[in-house]
Amino acid sequence: MDGCGCCRVCAKQLGELCTEKDACDHHKGLFCDFGSPINRRIGVCTAFREEDTYGPDPSIMRANCLVQTTEWSACSKTCGMGISTRVTNDNRECRLEKQSRLCMVRPCESQLEESIKKGKKCIRTPRISKPMKYEFSDCTSTKMYRPKFCGVCTDGRCCTPHRTTTMSVEFKCPDGEMMKKKMMFIKTCACHYNCPSENDIFMSGYYRKMIGDMA
Repeated sequence: MDGCGCCRVCAKQLGELCTEKDACDHHKGLFCDFGSPINRRIGVCTAFREEDTYGPDPSIMRANCLVQTTEWSACSKTCGMGISTRVTNDNRECRLEKQSRLCMVRPCESQLEESIKKGKKCIRTPRISKPMKYEFSDCTSTKMYRPKFCGVCTDGRCCTPHRTTTMSVEFKCPDGEMMKKKMMFIKTCACHYNCPSENDIFMSGYYRKMIGDMA
């Protein structure tokens, strides 16, 4: 179905241009990445993979494995649904693998400035007042959530996730298919001057990491 659920269309494939109506093939784990700025109407179908494994397949089971895990990267989007990644060998075979999770620093077009208290310059980690459902690749979460998001400042600082946790979120797609995706949930945010560029966050010098993940 198309993005509005009105008509049956051929889903866009990896690398093809997409819009809200011309959705990507969620059966293959694709989503429409609109990149930055946030007002783009055309995106590119991008693969979402929770795990990509590197290196040869070992013939022996995990033994004497020195477990190493990097911190989660910054979310690929400053607002709306994005992707965060890390590399770890914390698995049965002690193999390096890249893990991905969905992330949302804040909803787009949110009016967080209005919530800043008089005499203050920032609202750091607001919690939304009404429960919401997440949307990913034309699919909607089966449960309602009331998450914390990162706020805004009026003095040039930006607020980004500082402590997070990872939970599994179940989504239901227009064709009735159910799927689960790992997703970042914010515990606390930090406000600072090391702000991401208006261009693609991964192409900028912004590499502030998130710590304290409990996943």
